[in-house]
Amino acid sequence: MLKSLEDNLTEQNIKNFCTRQGDANRLPLDNKSIDCIVTFNAIHHFDVPKFLSESLRSLKDDGRIFIYTRLRNQNSKSVWGEHFPLFADMENRLYELDELESHINNADMKINSTKVFEYTRTSSLDRLIHQAQSNHYSTFALYDEELFDESLESFKENIKNNFDDLEQIQWTDENILLEIKNYF
Repeated sequence: MLKSLEDNLTEQNIKNFCTRQGDANRLPLDNKSIDCIVTFNAIHHFDVPKFLSESLRSLKDDGRIFIYTRLRNQNSKSVWGEHFPLFADMENRLYELDELESHINNADMKINSTKVFEYTRTSSLDRLIHQAQSNHYSTFALYDEELFDESLESFKENIKNNFDDLEQIQWTDENILLEIKNYF
């Protein structure tokens, strides 16, 4: 994943960057050594107060954190949240915006801006089934085998009952980007 990111940044002629793999609760960065920290669809796997504390330690003055994630309410409106039984209920690791705001404020940081992104998605039923079976979202790993199999069968029926063309199933996904500025 980091190699893909490095390749993409290089292709975009962005030169002043570094990528590092590490524990979000103990960032492998020196104090006040970095301008920007980005987390992409991962914040729900972190201990957020520890991550923010480590980020604050690592950021230069006026540094920024960018958190790209899906909120719980956005997850419930996805094709999975609407049609895969218990998907939105099983995924209890996601946050709502007010919860993230509280963590950020408790870390003596401020949200500088937020932006919601909407993506029109198109997929076939076969591809969606493959995504579920291959744990495309970590949420699927939260199901035991029997419940997953039952839910997958119900999902297939729900899709068949709600979409006319099973080769061109279309829905809208949402995500949010928070820009957090180190003002202190």
